[in-house]
Amino acid sequence: MPHSARLLSPRLLGSINAGPPGRDRFGLTVIPLQVRSADSARSQLAQPLAALELQVPSPGNVVMSSAAGAAGLATFGQRLTGGMADRVVVATSTIPLGGQAIIPVAPLEPRWWDEGPLRLDGRLPPTVLALVQLATSDWVGLRSLARTALWEACRELSDDDLATEQDSWALLDGPTLLAVQLMLPPGVIFPAPDAAHDPSSSALVRRALSEAARDDRVGWLAHSQGHLTELSMVRASLALPDAILRPVVLD
Repeated sequence: MPHSARLLSPRLLGSINAGPPGRDRFGLTVIPLQVRSADSARSQLAQPLAALELQVPSPGNVVMSSAAGAAGLATFGQRLTGGMADRVVVATSTIPLGGQAIIPVAPLEPRWWDEGPLRLDGRLPPTVLALVQLATSDWVGLRSLARTALWEACRELSDDDLATEQDSWALLDGPTLLAVQLMLPPGVIFPAPDAAHDPSSSALVRRALSEAARDDRVGWLAHSQGHLTELSMVRASLALPDAILRPVVLD
């Protein structure tokens, strides 16, 4: 079992609550997830940030700074527009108190010319973030196809797409789990189901995660920052890029 998958202890699996499933514009199923204490710990690190290009600019890195007297958190999925290319933060990273840090990013388009200052511009939706996971994975062939699908998906992003603030989610194609993003607090306890809790979705996600932990076609990645652990999973499958590119081919 990959090291990151070991974080999926029975205790953690039992603490994951899922909300009602929804269908995105690509026909995939998105299920919001919640792990108790993660939201409160995450909000303590959320501070206004500013972003600048490196000198010399780099497609895969930018400089981000936090406000004076405050620590910051560059969150996976934050979109940056302007600069030399629109980009997305690919790994949640802490920024020191009133300081700066080099943050890993991925381009969302092939442009490489200056369009003014970099701006934080919302959060990408789960399906697009799953493509980011696949496009930055170790699977070379899939990585290239996912990058093409990622750039295509970002050509038509709407304000509604960018409105998501969901830190944790699962993405499925029918019954197949394609990707998961979990923000985990340092100590997980069993939560009481809230109003958004969907017992059937929770059971589906827990079962799918348990099965994915034993699947060699699944890649896992964990990042720790402060008191939080970010756990990502993506499946080595053509289903995700095909869902975005198939309508383009048919047109």
